[in-house]
Amino acid sequence: MLAAFPTATILRSSIVFGREDGFVNRFAGMISGAPALIGRPLVPVMAAATKFQPIYVVDLAQVVVKALAEPEAFGGQTYAIGGPDVISMGELNRWIAGAIGRDVRFLEIPNDLGGAIAAMPLTPISKDQWAMLSRDNVVDGSVPGIEAFGVRPVPLATVAPEWLVVYRKNGRFNKVARA
Repeated sequence: MLAAFPTATILRSSIVFGREDGFVNRFAGMISGAPALIGRPLVPVMAAATKFQPIYVVDLAQVVVKALAEPEAFGGQTYAIGGPDVISMGELNRWIAGAIGRDVRFLEIPNDLGGAIAAMPLTPISKDQWAMLSRDNVVDGSVPGIEAFGVRPVPLATVAPEWLVVYRKNGRFNKVARA
């Protein structure tokens, strides 16, 4: 990309989370809506070991604004933008369950089966989504990161509980200890 546009600023972000995201909210919806067939609800988790370094949308927006405002400082470079925490898909689902006060069991789907499910039509995950889940999405330090922009990233656990209350059994009226 830089060969074609040598003054471009390339921002490679990990998964982005925020109040109306399609990531954390998707899993919270699956966890809160899981049926209890026998005992506690059972929630399938694909790619449970895959690691992410989720970045808060507000932090990413600050990076974008700074990159646009100072092209002479950031142009012609690539940056890997991730949040302060590295978390696996399994850990993320367990954290979400705790944050919304849901007592569920998790069933880790083997990767071979996950790939087969993603290849079928009308499943909850596409082949492209599966491809993204099939490898870690973390900042590796090979290029500068969010620190180059002077932005201090916000951890998921400090902001997400505020909007995840809608997934609690009794919404805002159900007190849940924050993890």
